[in-house]
Amino acid sequence: MIQVLSCIAFDHEPWILLLAATCCVLGSWVSVQLLGRAKATKGTHQAVWTAVTGIVAGTMIWTTHFVAMIGFDPGVESGHDVVLTAASLLVAMAGATLAVGLMTRKSGWYWPEIGGASLGLGIALMHYWGMAGYVVAAQVSWDQTLVASSVFFGVTLGVIAANQLMRGEGLGRMIRGASLLTASICALHFIGMGAMTIMPDPSVAVPPSLLPDEVLVLAVVVMMAIILGVGASSYFLDTRSEAHAAELYREMVQSDQLTGLPNRAFLTAQIDRELGEISARNSRIAITVFNLDRFKDINEVHGYAMGNAVLKTVARRARAVLRDGEVLVRLGGDEFAALKLEAERDSVVDEFIARLETALRKPVENGGFNFRLVASFGVVTFPDCTGSADELLTFADQAMFRAKRSVTSKVCHYDPAMDGSKRSERALVMDLHRVLERDELVLHYQPQINVASGRLVGFEALVRWNHPKRGMVPPGEFIPSAEETGLILPIGAWVLREACATAATWPGHLKISVNVASAQFHIGNFAQLVAQTLADTGLAPERLELEITETGILDNTLGTMQVVHQLKALGVTIVMDDFGTGYSSLSTLQSFPFDKIKIDRSFVSSLTTSKQSAAIVMATMILANSLDIPALAEGVEDEETLDHLKARGCEEAQGYFISRPVPLHQAQTMIDADESQAGLEGRKVGRFTVLG
Repeated sequence: MIQVLSCIAFDHEPWILLLAATCCVLGSWVSVQLLGRAKATKGTHQAVWTAVTGIVAGTMIWTTHFVAMIGFDPGVESGHDVVLTAASLLVAMAGATLAVGLMTRKSGWYWPEIGGASLGLGIALMHYWGMAGYVVAAQVSWDQTLVASSVFFGVTLGVIAANQLMRGEGLGRMIRGASLLTASICALHFIGMGAMTIMPDPSVAVPPSLLPDEVLVLAVVVMMAIILGVGASSYFLDTRSEAHAAELYREMVQSDQLTGLPNRAFLTAQIDRELGEISARNSRIAITVFNLDRFKDINEVHGYAMGNAVLKTVARRARAVLRDGEVLVRLGGDEFAALKLEAERDSVVDEFIARLETALRKPVENGGFNFRLVASFGVVTFPDCTGSADELLTFADQAMFRAKRSVTSKVCHYDPAMDGSKRSERALVMDLHRVLERDELVLHYQPQINVASGRLVGFEALVRWNHPKRGMVPPGEFIPSAEETGLILPIGAWVLREACATAATWPGHLKISVNVASAQFHIGNFAQLVAQTLADTGLAPERLELEITETGILDNTLGTMQVVHQLKALGVTIVMDDFGTGYSSLSTLQSFPFDKIKIDRSFVSSLTTSKQSAAIVMATMILANSLDIPALAEGVEDEETLDHLKARGCEEAQGYFISRPVPLHQAQTMIDADESQAGLEGRKVGRFTVLG
């Protein structure tokens, strides 16, 4: 120890040691930042970041060593062999790159610690390789105990540094990891230097072709500045690109792709804000929902391109008559909604609707055709009618459908007595109470595939009601009623048990995905129900995926979070369904420990025809990759869309191009076909469509 301290105190120039320490500290911090990028990505992106991190870290290690060597005074003539000095730089880069690759492996085990040990060994190899190129007019001997000690401390500190950096998150771990990396480099260098004894010997000649210290110091400082500049720039540019993608996503997710108007998510957020402030302002707002009568005829006769052109014209004209405190959005299809703030008097609301009516009644000319449009309006005011944003929009929608049926007025205000459930809907609800007793529910299965290989990875279980009089009733017609009446609980339990029992008979690599209603999370024992179902059916927990919508989460965030953690403890996979359709998806994704993201079909179906959809899918993939969460795209309608998803790194997909939801016997046929062709090449992903 005295020999090492003496070497530091008496054989090195203090200001050059300070320069070497500065290079080491700054380089270690930048290297740690870059390591974080390599850790957060995967595939080709991870390989690129691994190489960048290894090059920067290796250059930093090499620079620290040779800057310190420049400050070392051996007391005799000295120099550096050009070839061995350059080779030591390559050794440092290669060793650091290998270490980063080992540390960022996703397969668990002790790869981070193995990578840290490799980094320490790489530092030692670079140090002693560089010292082999250090030529002095003297006899050089080495204390093997100190040499071994230098390697021991370098490796040990490297292992601890890797453990801090790769086994957790947070600024504290980053600081400790960078500090330990700096300590590993310095310990190995100075203990190694202390192990060297120089005995002057005039008979030892120093070749004139050696690299002088002046040239070496200029080279290492310039190289360090360039490499650190490249590393830091790469990191910050990538961070800005990711932030830009997230911001683009926030904008896109609240805007309509066709008309450029805000969408439903934007409007509900706006209404919710206003509802919270109305009581304080003692004011009133009006919401109108309107759509175009017989717009379907335009699409069927003239094609969807003409229909889209008409919708753009309608949006432009309606937006042109808006005033301060008025918002226009497109809800979907030919349905729009408008919000009027400060609507204290009915006359103000009537004037607002009249302006919109006048704008929409003007003939639309396009492609030589002249269309005369008529719109039906449903109106609701708050606080005259109370409810959430979604409920108020539903009230306005109900009033709008009454206006469509009316022959006297195309503007109807919401009336609870007139806009309640229709008689047929009440009858359907009455039949729904006996659906389990009569064994009328059936499951259909929609296959999900691995995008890269085309192999089946599982199925989504979708419930259907085989009504004795109405035939096969789709879930959209009875699930809302089931949720309102509480029948979703026994129906959901039946779906879960039936899906698990069926999947237990399939090959062990196939998963089953089941949708979960928000009410199921509120019963208090849902996790126990899932555990009992798995035990009774014999299905392995890792083969069950439960899909949760953002709306279901927001209904009871804390309670849902607790249930999600209980389910994850069982080993069940949690999937965020309809990702991108909620206005707080990003914050939800950050708060909840999801295992998979399911990109909503509304973005996937128009991926190849809409730049906005493509940008949203790209932003979603960036977020998924950054969080190391796999993504599944639903709504794949053609091969071109599947190819785009594959190019963007999407892992799984489902949709009509692959197969529609099919009965169990057809799903079994798909499984048999997939298993029999598992070893064959060139299988067509779209083969399932013939079975749908």
